[in-house]
Amino acid sequence: MSLSYIREKEKCVGLLDGDKNKFGSYMKRNNTPRCIISSFNEIQDWSLGESIGKVSKSGEEVTPQDKNALGIIYMIIGGISFSLAAIACKLAYKRNDYLTGFDYVLCRSIIFSICAIFQVILMKVNILNVKKGYRLLLFVRCIMGGIGVSSLFIAMKYVPLSLSMLIVNMNPLFVGIFAFFILKEKFTKLNAIGTCGALIGVYLLTMHKSGGSGSNQYFFMGIFLVSISCCCETGINILLRILNKELHYTMSPFWFSMTTIFISGSLLCFYPTVFNFEHYTYSEISLFLLSGAFNYGGQVFNSIAFKHADASLLSPLQYFNVLYLFLSDIVIFNSTFTALDILGGSIVLVSLLSPIFQAICHKNSIQ
Repeated sequence: MSLSYIREKEKCVGLLDGDKNKFGSYMKRNNTPRCIISSFNEIQDWSLGESIGKVSKSGEEVTPQDKNALGIIYMIIGGISFSLAAIACKLAYKRNDYLTGFDYVLCRSIIFSICAIFQVILMKVNILNVKKGYRLLLFVRCIMGGIGVSSLFIAMKYVPLSLSMLIVNMNPLFVGIFAFFILKEKFTKLNAIGTCGALIGVYLLTMHKSGGSGSNQYFFMGIFLVSISCCCETGINILLRILNKELHYTMSPFWFSMTTIFISGSLLCFYPTVFNFEHYTYSEISLFLLSGAFNYGGQVFNSIAFKHADASLLSPLQYFNVLYLFLSDIVIFNSTFTALDILGGSIVLVSLLSPIFQAICHKNSIQ
């Protein structure tokens, strides 16, 4: 990087820290570095995808605790979006028994692509401007996403829901371990205990749920597919943390949407019988499209979250989705609940909130 460019960045940071009006005038006169002010007034050069400087509204440097808190908020919002997507999908399935996971993937890929294209156009993001060293990682992330979702949908036909949920939800534990060794992130004892505790709570919530209609000869194939889905989810969370440190947060959702539309288009061309077009109605398709929109929102919020906070801290927050869906079963679908459900939900809640409270207390002690 040239010395003149470094000086330009220093001048950019200095003007923001001093006079906001001068900073605005400077930005209008100079095209390099191309900066915007994001959350906490973090100056980001989107032409290179790197941070120029971090200042709070008071001019103080943004601490890691601030960024972790912001990441937690975005991750929780993303979890709510994913849960709303699942509720809309479940309502569609309940209204029409002929619909399958392939029909959902097709509708989701369509709305995914529309949302992604609209967002990158609105935000004027150059989606082709990917650093050379990150192109392969972005490609792998998209392939993992496609394989993970497809494997899970197929496996749930042959494996009981309780077992499939247990295996898939082991990924936050693996994320914490890999993030410690690969990303050099902290993985405290409380994080480990919280993740394991939440996993136990998920098991208690799902152990008596029905699911899996295949014969025993396909059982091990289902276990294998669910394990693949778990591995893919682990890899995605690690890659999101790596990618979103350097790339714009819309990159991952956009290219993933292009991958899903490619997969759906391939199925439509070469194996159209997996879709049940003759049984489509406006109400079910609308629910599928709404589910896809919420799912895309979850992807975006998660991408922003992984830009701000450690993967080992954020991944266990995915267990909140299980609580949201459990509550939706009771409120929307009139499902009954047992003492084990209450115990499991309580364990999940306590396990997830403990590391968050620790982070808040640590921040307050510093202040």
